[in-house]
Amino acid sequence: MASRSRHRPLDGPVGTEKWRLSLIARGWIEGRERTPPTDQWIEYHVYDGGTIYSGRCRLDTFDIEGERWSLGHPVYLCLSEWGHKLTLWRLSEHIPEDGKPWGPRVYHIQRGHSVSLGTA
Repeated sequence: MASRSRHRPLDGPVGTEKWRLSLIARGWIEGRERTPPTDQWIEYHVYDGGTIYSGRCRLDTFDIEGERWSLGHPVYLCLSEWGHKLTLWRLSEHIPEDGKPWGPRVYHIQRGHSVSLGTA
């Protein structure tokens, strides 16, 4: 189900860099600087080719085999170095009572709307 995002589209490399710096200023960590922990709840944003994937999860709750290494899966998005232009994460302050991950939610910059992929 598609919905309108309240965020303004990023306008190319300059907009992406401003977004990256604003998140880092608010305590987000770049994935290439430090890999996110697998045993704690994290929130993440991954920018890849005009698309932003966002979510909240604990990476060690997913099966070792299977689809976890496919594009769009939180483990692939947060831990794979293949093709990602930018990965940002932080420890989550909000841990869901039911223990279920959220996302990834996909924001298409060119189209200006987001779509939920559901929980992985």
